[in-house]
Amino acid sequence: MKSSLYTTLLILLAGTSFCGSAIAKEPALTDAEIDAMMNAPMPPVPKTVTETAPQVAPAPVLNEPKIQAGMHSLKVATTPAVQPLAQAAATSESSPKTTPKIPEKTYAPLLPKDALLPPDKLAEWPNLGLIVRVKTRDDAINLVKAIEADRGAVPPQSLFLTARILSEQGMMEKAALYYFVGQLRLMFDVTRWPPQASAEDMERFTAAQSKAPDQRQGNVAVPKFDNPHEGVAMLANAISKPILRWAMDDPARMSAVLDAVKVWDESAPFAYLPGYDVGKPTAFQDWGRALTGVRSAYFLSMENVAKGLKKNPSPVSGAYPDASDEYDASAVAPTPDSQ
Repeated sequence: MKSSLYTTLLILLAGTSFCGSAIAKEPALTDAEIDAMMNAPMPPVPKTVTETAPQVAPAPVLNEPKIQAGMHSLKVATTPAVQPLAQAAATSESSPKTTPKIPEKTYAPLLPKDALLPPDKLAEWPNLGLIVRVKTRDDAINLVKAIEADRGAVPPQSLFLTARILSEQGMMEKAALYYFVGQLRLMFDVTRWPPQASAEDMERFTAAQSKAPDQRQGNVAVPKFDNPHEGVAMLANAISKPILRWAMDDPARMSAVLDAVKVWDESAPFAYLPGYDVGKPTAFQDWGRALTGVRSAYFLSMENVAKGLKKNPSPVSGAYPDASDEYDASAVAPTPDSQ
């Protein structure tokens, strides 16, 4: 029984070997080989294409800052600090300018006794030639600077001529200031050097008046008084129209100009000679009282003009009437008849 079974196994094994040799040329694996394969460790996972690709050498580092694009690298840009005004002003002052500025000053008022100089201490203004040489706006500004540097030395006629120049240059605020200051000071000059008659006329008139009425030969002619300031008053009238129109166009503007005139005049001494033959002056001890009276009368007259502008606006445009057509620039100055 055992032999037959053994024989059967041999036949089966022989058949199996025969079939295996017919299908595959490789020899059959033994049990030991199969056990070795089953117990062998798992092979490593193959690398990806990217990892197995040849590595490219990094480019040389340049001396330039790297640009980071990640969100973590973003920073909030800070606005440059605003330059302080004082520093900005200093910077602008250091830069070249085409037009110099007129310095503005604060003036302290003077009492009449401190503002008035006796006749023998008065002097002519040495900068009259600057008026003749004005050709440009810069020349006009330099003229203003010369006036402001020594305000008490400038006579009315120079103020009028400067006002005309500034008006032509469109510098109306300064033009109006100098015009009205010149007008006020001319009015005071008329009281210091009043119109006078010639000595011959006065002697003849005095002699005739001393005679009895029946001894006089006809009517005695009244002496003719020559006003030494007449030429300057005519100059003021000739240049006044554009300045007065600008100032009187707005009552508030007119009031502001008069305020500036008052400050300017009260703080500047009277150190000038008029610049033309004015004859014999009045007594110096009377000048202080005369100055106070002239200032009071002048500003009262000009304030009435300003009040009239406020009450009479044009019904058509709402603008104020051109009062300069009816305003006489010499009306505020005393005439020979009022002396």
